[in-house]
Amino acid sequence: MTVTMWLGTDATSPTDFSTAANWSTGSVPVASDDLIFTNSYNNPMTEGVDQGTTAFSSFYVEAGYTAQIGSFESPLISDVSKFDYHGGGVIWVKLGTSGGIPVNVTNSGATANGAWGVNIDGDVSTLSVSGGSVAVNVEAGFSGSLTALHSMGGQTVLGSNLTAVTSVDVLGGVVETRESVPTVRVYSGTFKTADAAAITTKLSVYGGDCVLNGTGTIADILLDSDGGSTLDFTQTGISRTVTNIKNNGGVVVYNPNVITFTTDATPDKAVRKAVNNISW
Repeated sequence: MTVTMWLGTDATSPTDFSTAANWSTGSVPVASDDLIFTNSYNNPMTEGVDQGTTAFSSFYVEAGYTAQIGSFESPLISDVSKFDYHGGGVIWVKLGTSGGIPVNVTNSGATANGAWGVNIDGDVSTLSVSGGSVAVNVEAGFSGSLTALHSMGGQTVLGSNLTAVTSVDVLGGVVETRESVPTVRVYSGTFKTADAAAITTKLSVYGGDCVLNGTGTIADILLDSDGGSTLDFTQTGISRTVTNIKNNGGVVVYNPNVITFTTDATPDKAVRKAVNNISW
């Protein structure tokens, strides 16, 4: 295993992964190597990025690195075992499909005009996001799965090209899912559904807010917030169904001509319910 740093300083091909002179070791990385991108050599890498099934040990982008890695047309491709992004630029990466890898993002380029800082294609085991903007299998042609998302900050979008998502925990930041999720827990921040997304097992809200635009059925909602969390169903007029809801504390905003609550369960504690008319 060798630690090698991206330089991007070759006189002829400074953006080419496969040019040996662009690496601190003077050779192109091979399987089990650790790849590091640092602000000391803040140069883009956009050519020769298809590394196929080469199993690098880790891919680490340090804070302060702002250059572009890969592109939509030519993403970085590798069976890397671990992926950490702390830079301030834009990256397109296609991860291996052998069960998924852990991904950690603390910063990235800003979201602008439908583009994100970290663009992921492929399978992810645990995705931890505490800053930046991250899109998982959003772009056309992308596909893959996600076992667990832990959002502490930043903005994360889960695309409808995901074949499976197991669970989402929102402790901060903004999470939007366009794909159905079995289990979602919201403690702070904002959780959104869009497109045909459903919650197939349970949405538990202990803090933060939810904007529920997805047209899929929500099987079960527990709203149990002492901080006045809001479930907002009013940002689209498409009919939707919630099979079961229990409001132990919080605000539910909805149009009864659009939203159907099959069962409005009795709260577990004394709560205050109020009706405020809204002009549609």
